[in-house]
Amino acid sequence: MTNEDVYEQLKEVYNVLSFDLNGAPEHLKKAAVIMALDMLDNIMSECAKSHMEEDIQSLPQFDRNRHGSLYDRGSADSYYGRSLEPHWYPNGTYNSPKVDTLSEAEIAEYVAGYAANEQSCNRKWL
Repeated sequence: MTNEDVYEQLKEVYNVLSFDLNGAPEHLKKAAVIMALDMLDNIMSECAKSHMEEDIQSLPQFDRNRHGSLYDRGSADSYYGRSLEPHWYPNGTYNSPKVDTLSEAEIAEYVAGYAANEQSCNRKWL
């Protein structure tokens, strides 16, 4: 989420809060405040999610150009006709330790490499 996106969404919240509710029933005033708070909560969630994704992508196991990364191992397993076995090597391919206790995001990155190679039909024919 860019700063411009946040600014635009905050303008929408401001519009909700600045709407003239003078003389409106109390339940409508409360509904406007609740709506604005929900909008702010969504903005905060999106900001946190985008920062978390940026943080994750900076980790070595998510570097798609790194030998031994999750994506690299997934594509190699597909290339050599091996079954799905999510793992990665922090010190490069086949250099210990082999890491196979993974988070959901790490498993998804490994599977992305495997799927990309499957889709390209790039295989070592034995």
